[in-house]
Amino acid sequence: YRSLNIDKFGVLWGLNKDVVYKINEDFHIVKSYRLKSSDLSPLIGLCLFPDSKGCVWIGTVKDGLFRYNRATDHFYKENLVSMFKINEIENIGSINEDKYDRLWIGHNSGLSVYDYNNSFFKNYMFENSNNITLNTTITYIHKNRDLNMVLGTFFTGFFYVNELDS
Repeated sequence: YRSLNIDKFGVLWGLNKDVVYKINEDFHIVKSYRLKSSDLSPLIGLCLFPDSKGCVWIGTVKDGLFRYNRATDHFYKENLVSMFKINEIENIGSINEDKYDRLWIGHNSGLSVYDYNNSFFKNYMFENSNNITLNTTITYIHKNRDLNMVLGTFFTGFFYVNELDS
């Protein structure tokens, strides 16, 4: 598996390329879910994140963000492109949740914050101390015990974020 994580209901989820696995307490696969690409090229999942509300999120290389719907027992593509008139988010390497239950999505163009309960979405770019915009890929997002966010990147190091203006 590329990623394993447990959701708020105690279900273990695994991700391997384009397949998400629901795994029971004996580590047997209960169900598998094949994610569908928007074109004929293969879909590659990079990260799996269960949020505090019970949703399971999958970040992909080129196909954006997927969300698990418990009512239908199916993964659906989160259609951020049409909802917010943005380009597809690519290379989603990490997802986490802040103290306001908003998703922080790390990708090849920086950081996006998505509050799916309030239909809010915003992209953030990083600047150095000389106000020069950094083109950086976020590879890891961690929420520390003070509920602040730490972002790991390719080539530009770590960023510690106390609060974002939204």
